[in-house]
Amino acid sequence: MYYGCEKMAGLTDRQKERQVSRIYEIIFFELPLEEEEEVPEGQIKVEMRPEIRKIFVDNLPLGVEIEIKDLETAMRKMVKKIVQYICEENSSINKDYAYNIVTYIVADLINLNISYSDVSTDSDFNPMYG
Repeated sequence: MYYGCEKMAGLTDRQKERQVSRIYEIIFFELPLEEEEEVPEGQIKVEMRPEIRKIFVDNLPLGVEIEIKDLETAMRKMVKKIVQYICEENSSINKDYAYNIVTYIVADLINLNISYSDVSTDSDFNPMYG
């Protein structure tokens, strides 16, 4: 069995829960609720830590068109950098499991914050005139 950010044998359900909790604590911080603000039961209001947000912005600039293949490459880079950051912050994180959790988080955040559209690639296409 290996410890830290190296491979570990299969994780128990309790270990997985602790890993997810540790990972979320490194990526997000809890925000206080505004007066009379409510969140669904079992959920909390969070914000991404600035260090993690910087990884996103550095690898996926806002307001820029990107092709699917480039998006996939950017997502892989983000996941890798976030997992490296997480493992530096907490050496008890299982790196293999962290890749799974961070991949899910990155994909979810991108799905929530990206708009998809088909763009014609015809040589006669002019975005000014459609």
